[in-house]
Amino acid sequence: MMENPIAALPHAERLPSQELGRLADLFAKPSLLTELLDTVPIFYMILSRTRQVIFANRALRDHVARELKGNVAGMRPGEALDCIHACETPGGCGATEFCIFCGALAAVIAGQQGRCAAEECRLIRRNGEALDLRVFSTPLRHAGESSSTRSGASAISWRPSEGSSP
Repeated sequence: MMENPIAALPHAERLPSQELGRLADLFAKPSLLTELLDTVPIFYMILSRTRQVIFANRALRDHVARELKGNVAGMRPGEALDCIHACETPGGCGATEFCIFCGALAAVIAGQQGRCAAEECRLIRRNGEALDLRVFSTPLRHAGESSSTRSGASAISWRPSEGSSP
């Protein structure tokens, strides 16, 4: 858990499905980059400016398909990992009073602000399982999109902290 809370929660808005689809299409075609990311055994995602997943590597896609029986596209990180707080408000992940202490959200916000970040996160899943994670965020620029634009993205990777595995 973060010692210093986030000053203000980010907006809960979500992208219209057409814009979400357009951004996801940037990563939909197989490329050396996406193929390499699919070989990484940690969760890796690329998020839109509204913190929605527009790309997820195979490890995350397989986890979501197995655990949640759904598609990760359009989810927020806590929704994809089944955080107990992700469904408490209509805004979803990042919109509850608990989220101001979330290291994952702090890392995502840093990436959106153009900074690299690494934060600790203890995510409690709805099944009661705790995931102790180290969350890394990097601003991303791809095909003219960047984290400083309204339709930009941030790259997020999740690695288990010592003694935990996703």
